[in-house]
Amino acid sequence: TPRAAGLKDLESALDCCGSDLQMKEAILRELSERYIQLGKTAQAHAALDKLIAEGVKGRAPYQTAVRAKAVLLAKEKKFDAADKMLARLSSKEKLQKFWFFITKAKIETAKGKLAEAENLYDKAFAIKGIPLPVVRFQKIEAGKSIPKFKEKK
Repeated sequence: TPRAAGLKDLESALDCCGSDLQMKEAILRELSERYIQLGKTAQAHAALDKLIAEGVKGRAPYQTAVRAKAVLLAKEKKFDAADKMLARLSSKEKLQKFWFFITKAKIETAKGKLAEAENLYDKAFAIKGIPLPVVRFQKIEAGKSIPKFKEKK
């Protein structure tokens, strides 16, 4: 399948990138996304754990990995672990706040707490200055579970 294509190449590239942090982060991020898409959750967890362990806390790849790991744990119904994972992030700056609310909404959706999720999405979408394509995509994603955000055709 196209998603599986290049998986071995990415795994090999990871072994070859040495101390190049940016390259390692990019490869681990791509690997984790492909593993998730293919349903290979053990490998996805391993890639995300490595990215989190080796990442720099304030950098985007670290934050993205923490959020992805929290959502993956929530999908596995490991809600306490998902909440603890998300608690590693600060939500001081507006973009961090946006992604914190989006991720927490996804966790609440996985718990079946749609009213809480809708409230969190509302908080995220109320933050000014987030690029419109990002907001629109997240609204489309939210609309898959929350009727309020379903696009009208």
